[in-house]
Amino acid sequence: MSAAKSAKPTSLDLREQAVDTLFRLLETHDFKDITLPDVAREAGMRLSELRGAVSSKLDILDAFAARVDRQVLDDLDEDMGDQPARDRLFDVLMSRLDMLSPYRKALKNIKNSLRRDPSLALALNRIALRSHGWMLSAAGIEVPGIRGAILLQGLAISFARVVDVFLHEDDPGLPRTMAALDRELDRGE
Repeated sequence: MSAAKSAKPTSLDLREQAVDTLFRLLETHDFKDITLPDVAREAGMRLSELRGAVSSKLDILDAFAARVDRQVLDDLDEDMGDQPARDRLFDVLMSRLDMLSPYRKALKNIKNSLRRDPSLALALNRIALRSHGWMLSAAGIEVPGIRGAILLQGLAISFARVVDVFLHEDDPGLPRTMAALDRELDRGE
């Protein structure tokens, strides 16, 4: 037996598996109705293995956001470097929406859960702030101090508004979503 076949999955592998499983479950279930034992069972792992990989359902959502961040950062258009900051940010955020496309059903269920669970909304805001910090960095925008914190929170709120449009748009060219992002960036400027 080769070493590759007998190797146990790493904590990182199990973490990624937990993300995939939670988002598969979120296509048909409310966030509050999914338990960690549900995730473990659906993923085909022991609960102890899941615990070794993640600490909570929110930790799985954080891992999902980090995955999307990495995908966006890997997909950066290096030719945008000489463009204005607003155009670079538009490009980065549209790339983020492209990465979120396969998860629309799950994201709709999360959005519905947010309306009924303020603590979930607060927790997801913390995750969004971290992710949008990376998106600003990807666009070459660095604003330190309190001004940067305000900018970051404003971007997270603006992007949430854009995601609302995105989740209900059927046109694959996303004209309504792009127009919403354009409006939000104008407002932010």
